[in-house]
Amino acid sequence: IVGLNAAIQLKTAYPNARVLLLERAAIPQGASTKSAGFACFGSPRELLDDLQNHKPNEVWELVAQRWEGLQRLREKIGDSNLNYQHRGGHELFKKEDQKSFENCLEKLNIFNRVFQDITGEENVLQVKDEKIAAFGFKGITHLIENSLEGQLHPAKMIHTLQRLAQRVGVEMMYGIEVEHIESGEQHVRLRCKNGWKIKAQKVLATTNGFAKQLFPNIPVTPARNQVLVTAPIAYLPFQG
Repeated sequence: IVGLNAAIQLKTAYPNARVLLLERAAIPQGASTKSAGFACFGSPRELLDDLQNHKPNEVWELVAQRWEGLQRLREKIGDSNLNYQHRGGHELFKKEDQKSFENCLEKLNIFNRVFQDITGEENVLQVKDEKIAAFGFKGITHLIENSLEGQLHPAKMIHTLQRLAQRVGVEMMYGIEVEHIESGEQHVRLRCKNGWKIKAQKVLATTNGFAKQLFPNIPVTPARNQVLVTAPIAYLPFQG
């Protein structure tokens, strides 16, 4: 998603430039197509964790960028091509998460004021414990709802971005895994796993958590998450 959007933006801004996008797999199959389609911009617990490690203005700037990015994505691609659905998001707390829930509750008014400044909407985050029983969740004691979050179809999103990139003249090559990037005086040189060597004026690496493979000194560690996928479940009591 980052690589395709960057390529489209660069080619649009510099139509005479040659923009080449390299994808290491035969088809895009990284986190961009396996994210389960969460159109989210910050759960209360995530925000609390971020505030422990970053300055408040940095955290709120990141939330604003996430929100603006989602709006730009919807405008650029269209909700139908994203299969975007405005379902809201829900953060669940178990009994052993009581202290974490209390910490979130203490900051909820602050979070909502910031969210209102960013989105223009009031009371984005609300405690909705009454939904727990209706949703059928077991072992859950509290639920905080984010009314502005949604869901989208990652593969449809990538497919649409690919078509858009082709339309503006971005060149794309698949099955090309870059192993090494070396900066020279005049050019940046890429060494690829298949023996290819590519020379460019500028290189933008958008490999997310795996950037350290190309830039060993970058303090980035990939995080592992698990997404469970099922066939559509009839009469599911909750959406999103």
